[in-house]
Amino acid sequence: MSSAIAGHNRHIDYLSVVLKRQKLAHAYLFYGPEYVGKFTAAKALAKTFVCLNDGSRMSIENVCNNCTQCKLVNQYIHSNVIIIDPEHTLTSKKEERKDIPIDDIRELKRSFSLWAVGDSWRIAIINQAERMSRDAANAFLKMLEEPGERTLFILVTHQRDALLPTIISRTQQIRFSLVPDRVLAEFLKHRVPDAVLLREIVTYSAGRPGVAVRMLEDAEYREHEQKLLRHCDLLFDRNDIPGLFRFSERVAFNPELRARAVLRIVERLRGSLLGRDGKNAVSSLQIVSALKKCSRIAALLETTNVNPRLALDVMFLEASLCMKV
Repeated sequence: MSSAIAGHNRHIDYLSVVLKRQKLAHAYLFYGPEYVGKFTAAKALAKTFVCLNDGSRMSIENVCNNCTQCKLVNQYIHSNVIIIDPEHTLTSKKEERKDIPIDDIRELKRSFSLWAVGDSWRIAIINQAERMSRDAANAFLKMLEEPGERTLFILVTHQRDALLPTIISRTQQIRFSLVPDRVLAEFLKHRVPDAVLLREIVTYSAGRPGVAVRMLEDAEYREHEQKLLRHCDLLFDRNDIPGLFRFSERVAFNPELRARAVLRIVERLRGSLLGRDGKNAVSSLQIVSALKKCSRIAALLETTNVNPRLALDVMFLEASLCMKV
């Protein structure tokens, strides 16, 4: 059982069905918020072709994650599963990269061209696909147009609209959403016997299993995150707009912190609407309007390359104006 994936049962079931029927598309686009399990699901799909566990080729849930083949995929060194992202390169010797250069796509194409004809599949996962340079994206598009037999491409991104429309149109799209709290709690409960700690991790991870796992494994990280968001609450309580803008500057470009800041904004607005924040001189209609506006901005943050700082500033301002007493 592939216990590494929290939630997304509908997607996992669908992919398992097409595996059994041998009806896989040649290219998939896994998109949605960061840290919800897109990349984990992409690796799990790739592992179905190499896992040594009986039955793994019929279902993603049967991938073991423990055999030598699965471990090679996780280590980015499996010969049949090529994974590219800004941190893992095929050619570049740079320690840090801002994008995926065309040289990596050329090397991917070269590797695929040398593949021996046989039963094995050629699988490429492009993680953080929105980070492909323009030249790299155009080169990758040519590969999509002529994929060849037994070839599978999986693109992973949290900014679908940043990809070339021609790339998007040549993939089968699967949208990954935030994981409900109850599902995330069920996923974590065997690793977190302390009910209070479990509730804290689920709350602060804001529907993102990747964040939850890191909070579980790194107590210092968890304490830092919680302290930062408690500070956000204090700024709201004081209606300190300049302070909220400084907080926005601090977290806007950190996807994990930004996601939880967005969630906290929505929670405070809902609490204000329900009267949980005490007396409120702002009308319910104004709060509902702010909620709708913040929800639209949050969606843009997840699906486009809108400026995170500007978006978060607007959300903080909308929320703070609704909390005046």
